[in-house]
Amino acid sequence: MVAALHGHDDIIDLLFHYCDPKYQIELKGKVNISDEMQINGVTALYCACYTGHFTTTKILIEIGRADVNQSTDD
Repeated sequence: MVAALHGHDDIIDLLFHYCDPKYQIELKGKVNISDEMQINGVTALYCACYTGHFTTTKILIEIGRADVNQSTDD
């Protein structure tokens, strides 16, 4: 999720190479948007989209088969 948040495509490729994406693609976590705002239940795809990392987003969808309809817990 952190790699997606910061657009580290090479790390995501490496993770997908050594661990099947189905075990990691839909994991959920919390992201601090600001000191006052936190979003719960976000996925790596949400992080990549939110920060505008479109290449990362494409990798998560095409290689990782991320669910584009996944919602957050908030």
